[in-house]
Amino acid sequence: MLQRIVQELMRIVLEDFPETLDGETINYLATTKNPLGFKLSYTLIRRDRDGRYRERYYADPYGDRWYVCSQWNKQYHPHNAQKLVVWIGTLIDRTKNTAARNRLLNIRDRLSALKFD
Repeated sequence: MLQRIVQELMRIVLEDFPETLDGETINYLATTKNPLGFKLSYTLIRRDRDGRYRERYYADPYGDRWYVCSQWNKQYHPHNAQKLVVWIGTLIDRTKNTAARNRLLNIRDRLSALKFD
């Protein structure tokens, strides 16, 4: 469930409302392992899907060029969900686009409601 929500979140910010992220943030997400305190072994997004870590990213690009990490270790889901909620809050605070805000609020609420065993 968390992976699907992350996939939807990244579609919103990379494809539907790219103005939500500035170039510095995109660069950070594409070059930093464990971005934003996530427990991930890979960068959240990549420009290409070739090479050694190909299977760790979804096959279809977002915004015609960004591949989103698909390998979120289940044992870290509660931690990562909390970090995502915080990050989404910062995105909501920065965006003036009402449609983007509403979709991000929906994602944040869904993440906050998740129960993990």
